[in-house]
Parts: sequence; C-alpha cells; structure tokens
Amino acid sequence: MNLEDVKKFFEEQQDNDEVKQYLQGLQPVTLDGVKQFVETDEDAKKWMQSQKDRPSQV
Repeated sequence: MNLEDVKKFFEEQQDNDEVKQYLQGLQPVTLDGVKQFVETDEDAKKWMQSQKDRPSQV
C-alpha cells in the first residue's frame, strides 16, 4: 500500500464515523482543541474545576 492508496481509502471513507474518529486522534493538541474539549466534556469540566480549586504548590 502506498500513499496514494491511503489517500484514496480516506476519500472513500470520509463519511465513516470510525475513520473520522481515528483521524481526529491524529491531530496535534492545540490550546483551542483543549478549550473546546473542556467546554463540551463533563468529566473534563469536573477535572479542570478540581485543578483550579487545588491549593497551589510553589
């Protein structure tokens, strides 16, 4: 399999949710991505709040 085969596969599978999820996992972490994740994921919100409430360790 070469790069052209891979590109063709992704083009053919562009509506496949499993493929979309896999590709999202390959994206680099960005500040905007983290913000969006924390705003939309309840567990992430809870974790972020717990971190904000922790006493700072200087």
